[in-house]
Amino acid sequence: MDKSRPAPLPVLHAIASTDRRIARQLVDGDRWTAELAGGNAMLFFLLVRFGRQPGVTVAQLNALARLPRVDLLAALGCDASASTERFLRRMAYHDLDAEAEQVLRALVRQPLPPWARHSRRPHLGLLSRVRSERRAAATHTLDAVMEHDPQARNRRGEFPGVEELAGYWGKPYVRRVIEEITETLRLVDFGGPWVRNEPGQAAICATLVQHLERCRTLEDIQRVHQRVIEVNGHLWTESSDSELENRPWPDPPIPGNDNIEPITSLAELRCESKLMHHCVATYAQRIIEGHGYVYRVHRPERATLYVGKDGMGGWCARELRGACNRQVCRETHDTVGRWLRAQPTKVAGTSAGAAP
Repeated sequence: MDKSRPAPLPVLHAIASTDRRIARQLVDGDRWTAELAGGNAMLFFLLVRFGRQPGVTVAQLNALARLPRVDLLAALGCDASASTERFLRRMAYHDLDAEAEQVLRALVRQPLPPWARHSRRPHLGLLSRVRSERRAAATHTLDAVMEHDPQARNRRGEFPGVEELAGYWGKPYVRRVIEEITETLRLVDFGGPWVRNEPGQAAICATLVQHLERCRTLEDIQRVHQRVIEVNGHLWTESSDSELENRPWPDPPIPGNDNIEPITSLAELRCESKLMHHCVATYAQRIIEGHGYVYRVHRPERATLYVGKDGMGGWCARELRGACNRQVCRETHDTVGRWLRAQPTKVAGTSAGAAP
C-alpha cells in the first residue's frame, strides 16, 4: 500500500454528488486539505462549496486549506473567530439540504449567538424548523438524551477523527432523536386560531415543553410527541365539529390504486391522523375548499400523502410522511412519483416536507 497517498475519507460519502468530484480532487492531491476534511468536516464542506465559483481552481482551494482556520473562515466570507471554528468543528456532519445549508451560512457569516457558541451540541443550529426561542429547550433535551440513553451516548473524546467521521454522529439513531425533538417542538407551536386563541394555550405550550425537557430517551420524546398531537387534535376537533361536519367532501382529484388510497370523508381523515400520530386532520378545511387532498399510502410502507395545488392549475405532492411525521424511504418516494407521473392530471414530483 502506498502510504504517501492520503487514505480515502469517509467525509466524501456524505458530500452531495455534485460536490464529490471537487472534494475528491482536494483530498487526493494535498495532505493539508485531507487533514482539514478529517478535523473540521463542516469547514471543508464550505471550502468545497466555495470551489463551485467560476474561476476558482483546485490549486487555489488547496492553498486556502493551508491557511490558519480563522484566516480560512475570513477568506470564505464567514465570521473569522475561534468560536466559529469550534462551532463548525463540533458540528454533526451529515447531508445538508438547501434549507439547512442556508441556516449554516447565516450562522457563520456573523458573530455566533450565545446559544451556538456555548452549546455542547452546536449542530442544533441546523434545526431550522425550531423557533429561536425554543432552541434552548432543544439543546437541553438532546444533551439529556446523549447523557442518559445508552444508544445515543457519545464516545470519549472530542470531534471524531478521520477513522470515526462516518461513525457516531452519522448514526441513524441520533438523527431520529434530533428529528423527533424538531417535530415535537414544531407541533407545540403549530395551529390555527383554535390553538392560538385558546385561553391558557401559552401555559399548555409551556407545560409540554417542560415535559420534553425532562425526556431521557427517544421513547420519552415520542410519548411527548404523541401528547402534543392529542392536545392539538382535541382543540381542533372541539372548534371544527360544528363548522365542518355537514359540509360536502370533494371527490379526489387523482384516482387511487392498490397502493395509494384517497381519504374520502372527514371521519376517515381524523382516523388517519389518530392512527399515524400526526395532525393531518387539521387539513380538513383546505380539502373541503378544494386546495388539497390526502391519501393513505399502503406500500412499500405505511405513510400519508398530501397533494396540493401547484399554482398553475395542476396538482403536486406536497408532503409525504410516515407515522409521527417520520421520513419515508426512497422506495416510497419512487412509488408515489410513478403513480403521479402515470396520471393524466397535471402533477409534479414528491416532497419530503412534514405533515403537521
